[in-house]
Amino acid sequence: MERRQLEFFLAIAEAGSFTSAAARLHVAQPSLSYAVRGLERELGGPLFERHGRGVRLTPAGSALLGPARRVVRGFELAAGAVRSVSDEGFGRLRITSSTVWAVEPLVPVLAEFRRIQPGAQVVVTDPQHRSDVLDQVRKGEADVGLIDGATPHGPFASHRLAEHELVAV
Repeated sequence: MERRQLEFFLAIAEAGSFTSAAARLHVAQPSLSYAVRGLERELGGPLFERHGRGVRLTPAGSALLGPARRVVRGFELAAGAVRSVSDEGFGRLRITSSTVWAVEPLVPVLAEFRRIQPGAQVVVTDPQHRSDVLDQVRKGEADVGLIDGATPHGPFASHRLAEHELVAV
């Protein structure tokens, strides 16, 4: 099993189709299909049910989803650990936040972070729902999530950053 195969598998699972995943990854669809077929052969069964308009995970594919995410995240952590001891102090911070938080408090927080870690890469995503933020942090797809409302329950460390007042004029 190779890292690239797992990255392809995850991209297909998230996109819901080989075509969309290939476009997202900037690879040819036959290359993607070939890699997944190899992974399926190695694991001993199909990972996707192929339909005319996309794919759906099989039970085996669903079982692979969590471990594949952890393995790919492990590769990212390993690379970040090595890069963090270089002179440039490279690392990556993945933030998921709704657009309402994109200006305040996110901009000042990111400005301070960039001052302290100028070589770090920052990736900010905009999820559709509050629950998506929590899911992305829980799955390790994001390092930090910004949400509104009550403090979430579960395995989260949280800190209130700001109080916002919304005024309609």
